[in-house]
Amino acid sequence: RVPRQVLRQIMLNELLAESSSAESADGNSSTGRAADEGKVKMKWGKRLVSFEDRVSQTGGSTFSCDEGGTGAVSLKFEDGTTEEVDLLVGSDGIRSTVTRTLLVNRKEGGIHTDDGLSYLGIMIILGITDNFAHPLLDERGFYTLDGTHRLFTMPYCGSKLDDILCGKDKNAVEPRRRYMWQFSWYEPDFNKARELSRAGSRALQKEVETRCQGWHEPVLDMVQATSLKNIWGTGLQDRDPHQVMALIPGFRSDGQSRVVVLGDALHAMSCFKGQGANQALADGPLLTSWLEKSSIDSAIRGFMREMAARTGEKVKASRDAATFLHSPRVLEKSEDFAGVRKEMVPDFLNFLEKERIGASLGGKLDSTLCELLAKTGRKYVPAAEVEEDTASSKDMLLEADALACASSGDTAGLRRLPPGIIHCAVDLERRTCLHLAALGGHYFTCRFLLTESFLPCDILDSAGNTPLHSACLGLDSRTMKLLSAVSGESKACWSNNAEGLNPSSFMKK
Repeated sequence: RVPRQVLRQIMLNELLAESSSAESADGNSSTGRAADEGKVKMKWGKRLVSFEDRVSQTGGSTFSCDEGGTGAVSLKFEDGTTEEVDLLVGSDGIRSTVTRTLLVNRKEGGIHTDDGLSYLGIMIILGITDNFAHPLLDERGFYTLDGTHRLFTMPYCGSKLDDILCGKDKNAVEPRRRYMWQFSWYEPDFNKARELSRAGSRALQKEVETRCQGWHEPVLDMVQATSLKNIWGTGLQDRDPHQVMALIPGFRSDGQSRVVVLGDALHAMSCFKGQGANQALADGPLLTSWLEKSSIDSAIRGFMREMAARTGEKVKASRDAATFLHSPRVLEKSEDFAGVRKEMVPDFLNFLEKERIGASLGGKLDSTLCELLAKTGRKYVPAAEVEEDTASSKDMLLEADALACASSGDTAGLRRLPPGIIHCAVDLERRTCLHLAALGGHYFTCRFLLTESFLPCDILDSAGNTPLHSACLGLDSRTMKLLSAVSGESKACWSNNAEGLNPSSFMKK
């Protein structure tokens, strides 16, 4: 998972790079930030308070972006400044000023008239821990529910690899493991949810502590290891895009407008399907494609229609998941269990309960379960298929894809491949994906192969080279530092290759 602030920076960097390229293509010299001087201009620190869509007021008779007109929409900001723009794209989140303005004074649809939001009957409290560690949270998370409450956790920052790298760097800041937790429960009264959300961080923390009394470790310790500044809560709401669009004349088939809304401003949804950010990210390219192929009026209507059709289903699925996950029905459902025959899942869950296999085992959970399965639980595991002497042609093609992705640093391509394929892939020189990524100096691909695909760093190719040898040959300093750190004191990683050279000798050169 990529933290959102990191994703925003990646997207901003791409935008600035495109702007800089546009300047070079136009023959203009760059003496400052590309965002200020290039094709793309940004202004920070602006808060929109109101706008006027002149096209919707005039029926499009006065303003036409297709004919080079300007000033279709007038914007007013909190600092008193104004701007005239051809198109306003409202991507200002669930508390959208743009959507609120478009919906003001409307009484239709059975939804909140000021912002189009509907309460889901769920209260949620979120927190990000300070420096905290527990085996159940070590590069993973857990999920606990009881038919009314739901707790979800996941890593927020820090990893074993970061710990290793930090330990090798005398100037590095002490590593910190932080985790995000999300605690929610069924609360039908919106006023109670709103009152609690306004009560302050200490009241929210205390509410979680009260509701989680008697829960397994490390729930209470984790909550208490969270600074009050990193705790907040709200009553969950969503926004049906079809309902909102039906209330705004400019979005109807015969309407005209120079305002669009996207992301949470139109289709806010609960977090229980993990689709909110994904759907918002898909909106931008869709809008661009419509603007490139149609007149602006047709593009806006086509974009809004297609976006609503795609996201409306996600909003509903997320709403249904919110109800289901906080009801007794969730305890009756047997989900698929990885590595267990589907028809045996109910029996397997009973087996775990009988043997007292659960969260209370902490760091011994995995090893205890593996030992138990080896002794008595094999009947639950699918029979192993007979291995063929040669890999199937499909697997061979996938392995070739894995090697090509590793060589080119295509981490996204590797993510689409089964982990088993990445582990088995070797070229004619017996080089693994990690060898090839290290040789190419692809630092982030190497991190992925080490931390998510768990490729070993002590495998030798036909020339006796480890991935660390390959990193030294690739001459990328960050990749060399990474492989050097993870190789640690392993003699195999630092051994001589067929030519009698070890990584230390490469580094001296």
